Amino acid sequence: MTLLDEIFIQCRRHSKFLMLIVLLPVLTAIILSNVLPKEYLSKSSILPVNSHLTDKGRYSSDEIAELYSAFGNGEDLDRLYAIARSGSVIMKMVDSFNLTGYYRLQHKKAFAPEAAAKELSSSIDIRKTEYGELQIRVWDKEPQIASYICNAIVDRIDKIQKELYQNFYAASLQKMEQIYSQKLSLARASDQGLEKNDSTLLLGDELAAYRKSIADFSMAMQNPPPMLMVLEKAYPQGKPDKPRLLLNVLATFLVSLFTGVAAILLFT
Repeated sequence: MTLLDEIFIQCRRHSKFLMLIVLLPVLTAIILSNVLPKEYLSKSSILPVNSHLTDKGRYSSDEIAELYSAFGNGEDLDRLYAIARSGSVIMKMVDSFNLTGYYRLQHKKAFAPEAAAKELSSSIDIRKTEYGELQIRVWDKEPQIASYICNAIVDRIDKIQKELYQNFYAASLQKMEQIYSQKLSLARASDQGLEKNDSTLLLGDELAAYRKSIADFSMAMQNPPPMLMVLEKAYPQGKPDKPRLLLNVLATFLVSLFTGVAAILLFT
């Protein structure tokens, strides 16, 4: 007699026990899947833009602009991923949608925003796919709210990137303007002395270079490039995504069946 034959015989001998240990969890899974609140899924996919497009030289040189592809690489995708998972994005969603009230967490008082952020984080899944896209998924009991939050996260990621870009160029521009002002004062002092030498000529060349750089930085700051491309916008779904009745019942059935057979073989 083979092992499979022995297992089959023992299961037939204890069929009532096996049926009981399988049916009870399955019925529980069916009841819970129908009782638990339904959650609707909204998802959005975004692609990174090539970070080289932030090069200030693209405004003054057509050749530079043509060198770069519009699509970013893995590093650009990692930057999007880091921003999307940041606390700044989550807390902005909490404030924008008044999630402390929506989740009924007012009783937590001073800790309500943190509790709402934790609740929201558990309803969000952000992942990098093998196709080089960032996928953002949001679940909520209201399909419209899920889509609003999902699209708002994408907008917030784009805004943070633009702010980082503009802050960088603003700080650089301010520093260059200060240096230019200092060098301009030196040049005016040299002109008053009416002495032309190699150093004054070099200073004039430096001033011209700074003027060009200031113009490029100013143009770059005022005209930020696109920071991301929306591949798929989130829309409210009519069919709930959770709980998944068929999947829950099937998983419970298999686990219960395995547990029942193991118990029969172990105690007989």
